[in-house]
Amino acid sequence: MDDLLREFLTETSESLDTVDNQLVRFEQEMRAGALGLSSGLEYDPGLYSTVDEVIACAKVDTAHNGLYISSAAQLTPGSILAL
Repeated sequence: MDDLLREFLTETSESLDTVDNQLVRFEQEMRAGALGLSSGLEYDPGLYSTVDEVIACAKVDTAHNGLYISSAAQLTPGSILAL
């Protein structure tokens, strides 16, 4: 795993400036050929993400027709409906 990706995945408590920087890096990676966005919102550090952060990432992903995959290890019938 490259250092940029490792840094992106391990940052947990973000200032708005840092989130903006992550979005810029995500945009760059999508332009470079990334397939999309994957999240593990049940796991550290993803569980600290705010709804607004996830939506902001999803907007970048959508702008590039990217995939969005979220880990769903703890699915229940109710959570399936939420998808």
